[in-house]
Amino acid sequence: MSVPLKVLIVEDSPDDAALAKIRLRRGGYLPAVTRVETPDSFREALKRRDWDLVIADYALPHFTGLDALEIFRSADLDVPFIIVSGTIGEEIAVSAMRAGAHDYIMKDNLARLCPAVDRELREARTRREVRRQEEALRESERRFRSLFESNHSVMLLIVPDSGAIADANPAACAFYGYDLDTLKTMNIADINTLPREEVFARMREARSRNRGYFHFPHRLASGEVRDVEVYSGPIQIESGRYLLSIVHDITERRRAERSLEESEGRYRTLFEQTVNPILVADGTGRFIDCNNAACQFLEVPREEILRRGVKDVLPSDIEPDRLEGYVKAWETGDTIECDCLVNGRPKIMELTVTQAVRDGKPVAYGIGRDVTERRRAERERHEFEMKVQQAQKLESLGVLAGGIAHDFNNLLMGVLGYADMALAEISPESPARESIRQIDIAARRAADLSRQMLAYSGRGAFLVQPLDLSRLVEEMAHLLAASVSKKAVLKYYFQVGLPLIEGDATQIRQIVMNLITNASDAIGDNNGIVSVSTGAVHCDEAYLKTMYLNEPIPAGLFVSLEVSDTGCGMDEETKGRIFDPFFTTKFTGRGLGLAAVLGIVRGHHGAIRVYSELGKGTSFKVLFPASLAVPKTDTAQTGPEESWKGVGTVLVADDEEAVRSLVRAMLERMGFEVLAAANGRECVEIYRENKDKIRLVLLDMTMPHMNGEEAFRELRLIDKNVRVLLSSGYNEQDATTRFAGKGLAGFIQKPYQTAALNEKLRQILAKR
Repeated sequence: MSVPLKVLIVEDSPDDAALAKIRLRRGGYLPAVTRVETPDSFREALKRRDWDLVIADYALPHFTGLDALEIFRSADLDVPFIIVSGTIGEEIAVSAMRAGAHDYIMKDNLARLCPAVDRELREARTRREVRRQEEALRESERRFRSLFESNHSVMLLIVPDSGAIADANPAACAFYGYDLDTLKTMNIADINTLPREEVFARMREARSRNRGYFHFPHRLASGEVRDVEVYSGPIQIESGRYLLSIVHDITERRRAERSLEESEGRYRTLFEQTVNPILVADGTGRFIDCNNAACQFLEVPREEILRRGVKDVLPSDIEPDRLEGYVKAWETGDTIECDCLVNGRPKIMELTVTQAVRDGKPVAYGIGRDVTERRRAERERHEFEMKVQQAQKLESLGVLAGGIAHDFNNLLMGVLGYADMALAEISPESPARESIRQIDIAARRAADLSRQMLAYSGRGAFLVQPLDLSRLVEEMAHLLAASVSKKAVLKYYFQVGLPLIEGDATQIRQIVMNLITNASDAIGDNNGIVSVSTGAVHCDEAYLKTMYLNEPIPAGLFVSLEVSDTGCGMDEETKGRIFDPFFTTKFTGRGLGLAAVLGIVRGHHGAIRVYSELGKGTSFKVLFPASLAVPKTDTAQTGPEESWKGVGTVLVADDEEAVRSLVRAMLERMGFEVLAAANGRECVEIYRENKDKIRLVLLDMTMPHMNGEEAFRELRLIDKNVRVLLSSGYNEQDATTRFAGKGLAGFIQKPYQTAALNEKLRQILAKR
């Protein structure tokens, strides 16, 4: 392929120019020839400056080849200039070569033209490339110098072999505190505080690796030592080969790094030594870190925790809603209480989750607190408070029931008493006798209801004696069988050799009857079983706390009565109300029922517990403190001597007019003279005035102005031997507790009839 070639020929002969063109074409070129023959045309053509080759004849009409060479040199073109002549001598050729011609060719030897052109074109290209590289180097050095001088980074040029500082930029002078001349007299080892051998070793390393990165301590002119980061590598500039060191002051950064390391150390110490469990989870919910407290709480090594996820510490049967809330807390950050399963044991952790960034990735920190014991204590406290509330409610209802029963007994006192007196006085043939008897029956039923109310309040009239609970229930078997539904089967399980209990047989029977009746009602029209069992059990305080108690009772041996049924059972709401007076899930009008049972149990310092499951049945378990007493054999008792007559004066003190009138009538029928007082103060005054003739004082417990206790104390001050028969609508134990050891002659509970009063007076007055 021909090489294009722009050729400028200075020749007056067109033929010679044509011959040169032919030679060039034969030599592999595609010449574009322009011929000139005068100096002016030559100068004008040179202005184009795109020539690849200039060929000039030596002998021209208007000027010589040497003149053309001079014009060519003044144009400053770097292209081959070859003289072609037919007459040039050797001396002229040498002069032309010295003047700048690249070669000369004789016209009779044009065969040399193409080789000469080839050679000279190559040399021209080489010269241009060298000039280009030299210019590029000079430009590079200018740019380097500009960058070096104006850069804000500290820069040093160091002689690799000696470590001498060859140059420094203004930023280096400002940083080190030396002027440029001083720096250029120093060695890098004068600045670097490392041992000199280590400094030179680092220089050799930078030179061998073409670039090195180092941390050094550099001393300033002030003596201060700064931490610096040095990038150092070899560089070639016009004046030689050096190490260029770019220095960055990292003192503050290293100080911050050290502070961060110290902070990280403090954090790690706190992280590991805090008593609160800490768990760290990544975005996928896997644990990536934990502290010792977390390992202790979960009772597994750290490696095991780090193989788990946030869901793996939860029980498998956790409710979906709680699981969702727990996972959401880890994802968004929240405080949640989570139940953990630790080696099969439930534990409770209060977990506060905080979102954070760790190593550039989002993480969640869960800071926990073991609240297992606190929650257990709270549950116990809540259960205790519920029991206290229940006890307070029952106590309030008991006070109300007791107060109503007391006042009711005062009213019944008149009804029963006058009915009793009327029956004693009216003729057996009188048509009114049956009506009075019905009044007496109705009043007795009302008195039974009043006794139930007193039993519920814990103030029933108890005749306490040692009892064999199994024997007592067994004796009731026939009566109990008649009380249950025909579809209910009664089964008994009595423990032989039970300890005795201290109790009132009548009240205990009422407990049994009420529980059996309740069980039968629960079975209803379905077939079912009612089980009655007795036993002895040692109960600790923890177990007793789970029962209905009137007040805390000591742990120890208890005799149990348990009545179970396979009936309908109860829900929690019903269980919470079963001991409320008159509450029933069946038809109304059933009396106090379980409320009376609870009152009797409380009056016997016992406890009761209810187990029930809706649709499966209910079990009532009653506990009575065991007694070490030996049961007494029954002794025959003679009936009251109704024909007994009294003599002397009896002082009756009661705030109810109807009661005073009735008792006056009863006493006068017995043969006594009667003085009456409407309150305690009046009673004391009457006794003070008539103490010599008054044989006995029938004193009501509850009166205005001065109650029975205060009046009794005043009467004893007047006469320490005064006989006082205390009367009250409450039971004997409740009423006489405050008179123990103070000389009280006796007690009679309202409502009472003539025969009971007659017997009490006979027993008291027969003494002495």
